[in-house]
Amino acid sequence: LLQVDDLDSLGVSRRLLVDHAVQICRSILAESPAARGVSSYGGSLTPDRRTTPTSTRLEGLLAALAFLPADEAELRREMETAIHQGIAFLVGAQVRAGELDGAMPRAARAKRQPGSRRLPWEDPRATEVRIDYVQHALSAMIRYLEVLGPGGESSQ
Repeated sequence: LLQVDDLDSLGVSRRLLVDHAVQICRSILAESPAARGVSSYGGSLTPDRRTTPTSTRLEGLLAALAFLPADEAELRREMETAIHQGIAFLVGAQVRAGELDGAMPRAARAKRQPGSRRLPWEDPRATEVRIDYVQHALSAMIRYLEVLGPGGESSQ
């Protein structure tokens, strides 16, 4: 919508759309495990360590970096931190060996001590692989490289 030349004809202002996007970005950050003081989720943006919800949130955060106003510098810094951590989470969740090498599983499993019980949030389908899990993770990773570059520095 922000690319529409005459937003007023649609009955909406650019400022309203940007303000709404800012609210969404703040909500994503506020609901992340890191914002709640839980560091053991390694960059996941959801408490269940699922990859696709983290990927789609990263896609949104990365898209918003392109149009957030200059007066949102602090929010941009918070977003970039969450984005770096989220991408690292996705890279760490990727299957690294075997027939599915490179695939994206439904959820990243926590490393547990041998013989310990399953944690309550662990998903028995965590190792499941579907095309949408892979597609959203790749979209987030590609956009990350486009927006923040290989060194992770903003080009905006």
